[in-house]
Amino acid sequence: MVAQVNCRGYVISQFMQPEPAKYSHGPNLEAKTFIQPEQPFYTEHSGRFFYIKDHATGDVFSLPYEPMRKTLDSFVFNAEMSEVRWQIKHLSWQFDIIFNLDLETNLEYWSLDVKNSDDSERKLSIYTCFSIGYMSWMNQGATFEPELNTIVASSVTAYQKVEDYPTVKNLNDKTFLMSDKKATSWCCSFADFVGEGGLTQPDAIQHGVLPSKTVNYETPIAVLQHDVTLEKHANESLCFLFGPANNIEEISEIKSKCHLAYFNNVRAEYLNYVQQCVGNLHFDSPNVGLNHVVNYWLPRQGVLPRRC
Repeated sequence: MVAQVNCRGYVISQFMQPEPAKYSHGPNLEAKTFIQPEQPFYTEHSGRFFYIKDHATGDVFSLPYEPMRKTLDSFVFNAEMSEVRWQIKHLSWQFDIIFNLDLETNLEYWSLDVKNSDDSERKLSIYTCFSIGYMSWMNQGATFEPELNTIVASSVTAYQKVEDYPTVKNLNDKTFLMSDKKATSWCCSFADFVGEGGLTQPDAIQHGVLPSKTVNYETPIAVLQHDVTLEKHANESLCFLFGPANNIEEISEIKSKCHLAYFNNVRAEYLNYVQQCVGNLHFDSPNVGLNHVVNYWLPRQGVLPRRC
């Protein structure tokens, strides 16, 4: 499992089955390559976005930055040793976004912590929007599974020879987005979600409640809506799992991992794993960035224990 994360919210992720495969794509047919360095990004590029609507002011903005690109009151991006983290403040709201990977599974772990910094009760809607994109010309679609509180997109990897099907059917061609909290509404249709406004101003968000639209043979997207009411200085945490699967039964088994306690355990295990890559030599200079590269990045480029 490899993930390339951009501070703006764009993410490229691949896993092996046994060849490199994706579960989150761009909006059109992509050439199959491994992750390219320094590639250009565009608005519909695969990403993990959170649209926020403040019910008191009517303001709508996106986290961590794309695709609405609105200037935020405070923005901090931390590429830490074992996780990626954003700390954002805007309109008296505080947001803490954490992205992590698991040691054993091909899953993305995301958490969003929201705090009301105001002295009065406030309401907001959170629209978690994770790209799925153009999966296959043979078959693609998505629906919401209420018992799992999960959006599941399905596809069939394109093949031409009948004898290839036994191999293709065993591939992890499903993509799912799962939340630990019951969703207020959802949308699986890219076209219905963006409408005429595109990802920079999605029509579905302007309407308030997502259209709960499934798709067949159309480009899917995974959007979950959570309406949250917070007392003064209160906070709310949401956890999400995003990744590939072979069937619904596999996703059902993963459901038990979608809660904050398990997420914190994954963070601790991954930190312990990465610390095995820290060398015995510690470099200290006035340049903090250089220190980080020498002490934490360079040691991870060689032959390291376990799966490093």
